[in-house]
Amino acid sequence: MNKISPDNANSPRVLLAVRIDANGPCRLPGIFHAAGCRVILFCPEHIAVRQSRYVHRHLNAPRDAAAFAEALRAHLAEYGAEYAWVQPGDETVLRAIALRYQEDWTWRCLPVPADEQHVRLITDKLAFLTAAEAAGLPVPPMVVCSSPAEVDAALERIPFPLVVKRKESLSGSGVSFFENAAAFIEHECTPEHPLMLQSFIDGVNCSSEVLFDHGRPVVWLNSYHIEAWPSHWAASCVRKLADLPGVEDMLHRIGALTQFHGLAGVDWLREGGDGRIYLIELNPRPAPCHHLGPRVGVNLSEALGQQVRGGHPAVQRPRPPEAKSALVHLFPQFCYWVVDNRAWSRIWLAGEDLPWREPRLTLALLRRWLTHYAPHDLKHQLKHALSSLSMKR
Repeated sequence: MNKISPDNANSPRVLLAVRIDANGPCRLPGIFHAAGCRVILFCPEHIAVRQSRYVHRHLNAPRDAAAFAEALRAHLAEYGAEYAWVQPGDETVLRAIALRYQEDWTWRCLPVPADEQHVRLITDKLAFLTAAEAAGLPVPPMVVCSSPAEVDAALERIPFPLVVKRKESLSGSGVSFFENAAAFIEHECTPEHPLMLQSFIDGVNCSSEVLFDHGRPVVWLNSYHIEAWPSHWAASCVRKLADLPGVEDMLHRIGALTQFHGLAGVDWLREGGDGRIYLIELNPRPAPCHHLGPRVGVNLSEALGQQVRGGHPAVQRPRPPEAKSALVHLFPQFCYWVVDNRAWSRIWLAGEDLPWREPRLTLALLRRWLTHYAPHDLKHQLKHALSSLSMKR
């Protein structure tokens, strides 16, 4: 069970809670290990992050979201004093915890104050954008609708092309684009399930991976989305790192609004004409490119280690990346894009982002990629074979 630990047995312990088999959490054990922390992984069996060599100990967790939250509560009730930091590794974990924000254990897990106002900002994407607009942050023109009649009225104000958003979204699943009225499909819209109609901004999707310290951005890196998979609105698979003006002020204002503490991702648009920035989303959990900090001269692990120990890290501003290291083909996301686009000659580009020091994790991520595309009758056998290979000591 013990893999690789920081040299000091008294190093602070981090409980990393992951529920879904996503790519983003897979780099987190290495980031916390570099921060001098021992990582205890709380997750279901058979997900890729379990193969990280930087996990000190595994704790099995239920797959069901509600059962996961209850098991986490019970574990913290008994062993919570052992942990210096509790990190929700994906948004499904955060939402399951947020549903119970009034219980006295959740303050240790939530990245914002455990009250209704702040919790809503990180669990309801429409509420966040509405609050951001009220706070003067740059957001696209938008209208929140709670009935079909309100949708009809909004269509008089928001011209096509437009974007429709739901209050919950994961990797673009709650976002739809409509080029014209003929293509528009009216979604279910009630007070319990509102929609946002938002003007389409012709520009480049961008992201900032951020470490906040009680609302203060202390480390961040910025990048353009060059390619996405499986659709334009889904997660990016090719990023171009950049030093972009105007982002720092926006991050400070987001921090002031949310009082966020910990790792987050901020999505925004840079308009093609005048380069104006528009905020489009806050992802209240670790983002997939936090590990790219060294390419722009920031040390996330150093700052995160100071936070885990109760300190307040100094601000690290990103420097412009070197041209040869600015473009990043994310592993394994870019591999999926290669197959779908039959761009076989480019698959080697994902090699620069391979977690070379973690061969078992690499195998686990490759297993998922291969089984995704294998013929149906071969998937089970291939998954079993690769799983057995990655589990061998």
